[in-house]
Amino acid sequence: MFVEQWKGWVATILVVLLILLAPIVPYLVILFGVTATAANSNAPEVPLLIWPVTLVFVFVMMFAGMLLTGGLYGCALNQLRGGRVSPRDLLSAWDSFPQLLGAAILMAILTMIGAMLCIIPAYIVHGALFFTIPLILDRKLGVIEAMQTSFELTKKNILMFTLFAFVTGLIASIGTYACYIGLLATYPLQFTIGVVAYRDCFGVPGARAFLPAQQASPAVYSAPQVQTPVAPESVVQSVCPTCQASVPSTATYCPRCGRSMGT
Repeated sequence: MFVEQWKGWVATILVVLLILLAPIVPYLVILFGVTATAANSNAPEVPLLIWPVTLVFVFVMMFAGMLLTGGLYGCALNQLRGGRVSPRDLLSAWDSFPQLLGAAILMAILTMIGAMLCIIPAYIVHGALFFTIPLILDRKLGVIEAMQTSFELTKKNILMFTLFAFVTGLIASIGTYACYIGLLATYPLQFTIGVVAYRDCFGVPGARAFLPAQQASPAVYSAPQVQTPVAPESVVQSVCPTCQASVPSTATYCPRCGRSMGT
């Protein structure tokens, strides 16, 4: 996905970095100014001025970061359906911003709790809730519903989803070691990898296949259109030929091992 529209992705990530730098620069100027003033005076109240400024900075970065994250997932979902990646799509998640912000806050709280329990549970939280944001954007689910839906799927193989989320984040951050310029090429992978995994696990109507060897039609990834709730016992199940897991008959890929159900 990135190679196909790399110019659009690089331009979009460049805009994201510039937007995030906008509040960082004045914050650093204020921080150094307050520090210099405190060093040249004996007024104990001067350093205290940094706390409200820091609080405002944290909120601004959280709001901007969550909106831009949603926009980048929106760009990836748009490309998945055959659209073009453009910086104009960064505001595509605005209508879901309250849900995205709520999800970010709850996930941050759960991650902090996990970090206090010997770190590893924090990674498990990321793996279990990996699909929360795509579910909010694509299916317009509420915060709790999206988190529950992601957890219900990932809990079947939580170890692999935890490793998957960790490795995806690691790949996306590799660009920081190339003077941060490398993020223009690596950070988009956080979202392209994420939406392809979302497509394979949940189905996306009109989604494309990007592997050269695949000749799947766009409809192959379409999610089943359920008009009314269906009792669990009435759902038709098939068996994965690779890992023998029970898989819905409409699934194209096994959510446990990721292998195609057609092979």
